[in-house]
Amino acid sequence: HAFYGPAGVRIMRKHVRWYLEKLVALGSETQRHRWIRAFNALDEAPAQLEYLHALGARATGSPMAA
Repeated sequence: HAFYGPAGVRIMRKHVRWYLEKLVALGSETQRHRWIRAFNALDEAPAQLEYLHALGARATGSPMAA
């Protein structure tokens, strides 16, 4: 985001989709697509980062997921 500026939010969406599609720890394919749609609805970089941290915690079983 710091490098690309406002366009970074859009660019991030593309890359995150590629990763989340393959992250089976997040559940079924249907569930992963729900996570992707929810991520794509976020327009602000801080919200995107917070969402990714929460998904990472969920995928690893971290207590932060609660």
